[in-house]
Amino acid sequence: MKLLPSASQIPTRTLFVARDGQYFSLSGAERIDLSTKGPLRRIFRAIVTAHRECPRRGLSVSAVFDAGWFGERAAPDALAGRVYSAISKLRRLGLGDVLVRSEAGYLLDPRCCVIEEGPLLLRREPTTIIQPVVPARMAS
Repeated sequence: MKLLPSASQIPTRTLFVARDGQYFSLSGAERIDLSTKGPLRRIFRAIVTAHRECPRRGLSVSAVFDAGWFGERAAPDALAGRVYSAISKLRRLGLGDVLVRSEAGYLLDPRCCVIEEGPLLLRREPTTIIQPVVPARMAS
C-alpha cells in the first residue's frame, strides 16, 4: 500500500534558478535577472543553497547580511535595515509568494520545488605536470 503525500508536502510553486544565482523564474513567469545586483544575487544564492541542504532551514538576519555584504561591518540597526530592504526588493522582484520568514529565519517555502539550471560550477584543481625521467645514457 502506497501512502500519498499530505497536502503540505505537495509543491505549490516551481522556482527555476541559475546555479550561480544570476536569474530566477517562478512557475514559468518572466526570467528575473540578478546579474548586476551583487548583494541581492548573493543573498538569493544563499537562501537557495540553504533550501537545497534542508528545506526548512532559515537564514538569520546576520547570515543574510554576511551573504550579501561579506566582510563588511555594520551597527545592528543598519545591518537589519539593509537585510530588510534586500528581502523586500527580492519579494517585489517576484519572490513574494515563496520567500518567507519564520522562527528559523528567511527561507524559501518548503513546498516550493527548486530546479537549478545552467552549467555545473566545477572547481578547477591545480594540475601537477610530472616530467618523465630519461636515463642519461638514453638521452644522447
